[in-house]
Amino acid sequence: MKMKRRITAAALAVLTVLTPLALFSCGGQKMPEKQVLENVYRVTEIPLPENMNWMYDLTVEGEKIRITGTHYDEKTYESWDVIYEMDVDGTNLTDITPPRDKEPIDDPADIFKNDDPNVHTYEMTRVPLADGTLWVGTCTYTYDPITYTSTEKYTFKHTAADGTIIEAFTEQNVFGAPQAEGEYRSLYNLTVCGDGSLLIGGYDAGEEVLFLRPTDAEAFTKLDTKNYLTEGYIQQRLTDGDDLYFLHCNYSGAKNVFSLIPLDTKTATLGEPLKLEGDYFDNMYNFFEGEGYTFYFMNETAVYGFDLETKTAVEVLNFMNSDLNYNVAYNMKVISPEKFVTYGYDSFTQTEAIFILDRVPEDELVPKYIIDVAVLADDWTIREEAVRFNRQSDEYRVNIRTYKLDDYLEDGQDYNYDELIEKAVTAMNNDIIAGKGPDILLTNTYMPIESYIAKGLLLDLYPLIDKDERFSREDFLPNVLDALDVDGKLYEIFPKFNIQTLAGKTSVVGDRTSWTMSDFARWARNLPETTKVFFDLYREDVFDLFLSFCYEEFIDADTGTCSFDSIAFSDLLSFVASLPERPKDDSGIYGEDYWLQYDNRFREDLSALEPVYMSSFNVYTSLVNYTFYTRDITLVGAPTDGENGGAIIPGDMSFAISSKTALKDGAWQFVSYFLTKEYQEKNSYYFPIRTDALDAMMEEAIRQAEEEKKRYEEMMGGNGDIVIDDGIAVLPETFPTVEMTTALPETEIAVEEETDTAEKEIAVVTTGVGGIIGMPSPYPGYRDEVLYLDREMAEMLRDYVKSVNRVMRQNQSVTSIIKEDAGAYFAGQKSLEETVKLIQNRVSTYVAENS
Repeated sequence: MKMKRRITAAALAVLTVLTPLALFSCGGQKMPEKQVLENVYRVTEIPLPENMNWMYDLTVEGEKIRITGTHYDEKTYESWDVIYEMDVDGTNLTDITPPRDKEPIDDPADIFKNDDPNVHTYEMTRVPLADGTLWVGTCTYTYDPITYTSTEKYTFKHTAADGTIIEAFTEQNVFGAPQAEGEYRSLYNLTVCGDGSLLIGGYDAGEEVLFLRPTDAEAFTKLDTKNYLTEGYIQQRLTDGDDLYFLHCNYSGAKNVFSLIPLDTKTATLGEPLKLEGDYFDNMYNFFEGEGYTFYFMNETAVYGFDLETKTAVEVLNFMNSDLNYNVAYNMKVISPEKFVTYGYDSFTQTEAIFILDRVPEDELVPKYIIDVAVLADDWTIREEAVRFNRQSDEYRVNIRTYKLDDYLEDGQDYNYDELIEKAVTAMNNDIIAGKGPDILLTNTYMPIESYIAKGLLLDLYPLIDKDERFSREDFLPNVLDALDVDGKLYEIFPKFNIQTLAGKTSVVGDRTSWTMSDFARWARNLPETTKVFFDLYREDVFDLFLSFCYEEFIDADTGTCSFDSIAFSDLLSFVASLPERPKDDSGIYGEDYWLQYDNRFREDLSALEPVYMSSFNVYTSLVNYTFYTRDITLVGAPTDGENGGAIIPGDMSFAISSKTALKDGAWQFVSYFLTKEYQEKNSYYFPIRTDALDAMMEEAIRQAEEEKKRYEEMMGGNGDIVIDDGIAVLPETFPTVEMTTALPETEIAVEEETDTAEKEIAVVTTGVGGIIGMPSPYPGYRDEVLYLDREMAEMLRDYVKSVNRVMRQNQSVTSIIKEDAGAYFAGQKSLEETVKLIQNRVSTYVAENS
């Protein structure tokens, strides 16, 4: 089966000037030179201390790194703060947690909690100063279990190096007045300016507030920030010597605009904003101070240093070059421009850890071949896997080149995903023309893959699979390969996928496995008046859905011919025209009984079909239990020419390799990992493309269902205690009632005391294993039998997944033509015959011009 690809007009305009030799960067097969990377840091990973379950703060104090976290005692359910200290090179990790104080907190200098479970004191801000003194801000949270109210008290203290208290004050000194009854207020983040003045932020009566105490003053002054908070927010405060600045983000335009706002600490007034300009500011976040620059910031690519004097930013640390993903840098602190420390979750070791980052000297860097992977919009998963590959490869490195959609968003322009991604495709093609194309494409339906294939610019992956001793074509689902096959060649492959189809109760839809458009139209006309085809889909929803499903029915990519003047397309338009338009104001749709009707739409046959996405066996079980309330459902799919009407939707990644790359072996090393059994069985978010991995997913789903069923039956007292009569559970008189609950631990079920009622309704029970297993329905009048995934059901779904042999595609330009002309028919301005002829002519012309 041929692939049907989305080719936008803008992309085609660019592609008309492409030649096979110009498309990709490597030109021929001459090996490129190995490259030495820039701004590379060596990562030293330090596990959290054994008695620290999680970490929440890290500070650098001179030559020491101080880490604060929480210890949780699983036996007593208690938790408390633990504090460790280590040298900046990661050695000499020492527990410096003070003894826990059991007395109530009276002294503002006492920063640790007592043993009252309703009182918790924690350190919220810590500012070590160059003179060896220390400012610490703490919050004491008190909860009253009788009145269900809580209070927060704040204490700030300034201590000498020997612990002597220089000064201490509370929130009363900051706010200047007692808290009004019913109003919430809080404080956070103390900043000590270069001249010794203090700045404290907080909230008062729902408004963000800032308080300044100049060096020669005793009282705090509330700063006037209203002009800066109406169309933005103050993201960070930054010190530069004796000067203090606010980093302000204005979000009123198409892009966030960042400015530095100076604060005169003597007069407590804000100066004129200094706009920060440069592409690197478009996606920046997580600002932090440190030696060497006015401030540092990061985006998903790198850490930058900004110099206020030159008003420029320079890249300091590159994440991909340093085998890091940017998620670990959110809590970064600067030891020096050559050394950083941070903490976060390492997805490879699957643990929280501390990371010390040291710049690698240039003479120690090893040259490697760079494999370029082009990505439209950022993709977290591909970055994770690129880091994994780079850590393991001695010869190659993967570089992620992202065409970020925000880069093409102009000021004053509404955010339109289709338009922005079309611009991103054009930018990528411009790079291709300039000889800067990628070795690997992370493909999607917006890319003109058909044009790339027609020009011989993508590599046939079959020979690579055949040559690789780890694989054979028989390892993979034949229906997926068939759906991707183009004239016996495989130009694209995705590791995992979803299935989209249409489903209904067998009693309503029948046991058919496919239907034509004429069959569907005839069936829809014969439904009872009380049964809608779709419960809450309107004309435009259904039209979009069917055009996505049935695109291949009316355009033959092999011959470039169209069949929009066919009876099938006329039937489609007639059916869609019979549906109501979505109201301009749809708020009235959701009346008092809407959700009750929605939940009962298949119980009462108010609806006949449901568009469903399936990515796992558990999703199917959920459909059976909580959509249709019966195992007798039919996966019929959309109306087609008689084939299975379901469609394959690629998962989170899909790959193509340039036929012009000189790094074919390295590119295949990267792509092929996603086809290994190790990766295919790594998670269950999507169906895997490997047959053995799909079978393993099925067996695991059956095993989990059997365990769930066993636990449920044990809770119920055994199978013999429950009699199911026409879906109604009749229980013995001594059987306990089960309350509806949520998020229970795996082995815990909420059960009431026994009652004398002869028959009792069993409510839905949620377990921690990942599925709702109970019965009956909480809705009046319905008791639903508990349905678990069994082998018969699982094998039926597996066989269905293996039968779907088309990939869902859509050409936005063609769709726009169809919608435009069909709109006139829906409005009664053109006849059906006129409309199908017009669409046939216009789309045929478009296909001929762009094939």
